[in-house]
Formats: sequence, structure tokens, C-alpha cells
Amino acid sequence: MRKVLRSAVTTWTCLGGVLQMPGAAIAMLTSLMCAPTLAHHSVAEFDVSKELALSGVVREFEWANPHSYVQLLVADEAGRTVEWSLVAAPPNVAARAGWTKDSLKAGDKVTLLVHPAIKTGSHRGELISATFPNGDVLSMRPPGLPPPPPP
Repeated sequence: MRKVLRSAVTTWTCLGGVLQMPGAAIAMLTSLMCAPTLAHHSVAEFDVSKELALSGVVREFEWANPHSYVQLLVADEAGRTVEWSLVAAPPNVAARAGWTKDSLKAGDKVTLLVHPAIKTGSHRGELISATFPNGDVLSMRPPGLPPPPPP
């Protein structure tokens, strides 16, 4: 395949045929191909070598793509309520681990195990598992999935 540039139109010659595309169309197609990569983010902000148990009350559980989120109200050392924002696995992964959109509801008392954010004091984390008052535990890791590599 060879490309010949002519002002604002790009001509591609492929298998004996010619396809002409305006430069704007090429830019649009390129941006569409890159969009999923740009939209996704890394969990590099979390310290996967540390685990922190947070006991509190669920303010909100958002079952959504590309990741679910939990807002948890936790009492700090001074007794003030602090809101933690926790990122969780996407619904398709969480569902394979036994989660549903109703696993957590506003007002639920729960203990969440998280990888805290590297930035101290940010009150953010990555959800590992939830322990309910009756002792039931839900992990974000589906059965049979190998553990993540060490940091």
C-alpha cells in the first residue's frame, strides 16, 4: 500500500484500486481508533503493596463501565466523617466474582479492603473486597483469575 499526498486529500492505492479521503476524514478515523486508549486510565495511582481496611457506610455504589465506583463515609481518628472514593472492577469482571448492581446500597454498613492511593490524604483507593456485617465477603477478583504480579 502506498500513500500519495495531494493538498487536503489523501489518496491510498491498494490492490489496484484508488481510495480518496479528505484530510478531515483521516483525522476523524485516527481519533476514533485512539479514543478507547485515551478514555481508559491506569491504576498506577494506587499502592498495590498496601492494603487498608475501611469500615463505614455506603453513600453511593455506581455500577458502570469502564469501572464501578463506591463512595464510602468513614469516621476519621477525630470522629469527623470523611468520604472515600473507591474505584472497583468493571461490571463484567465484578459479576464473575459474584457482584451485582445491588451488592452495595446507600446506607449499608460495610468494611472495604482497598489499595490506598499513593498520594497521602487523598481518600481514594482501589477496591479489593467487601465484608458485610453477617461475615459474607465479596472479592473483586473472579475465581480462577491469577493474582496480579508483585509491584
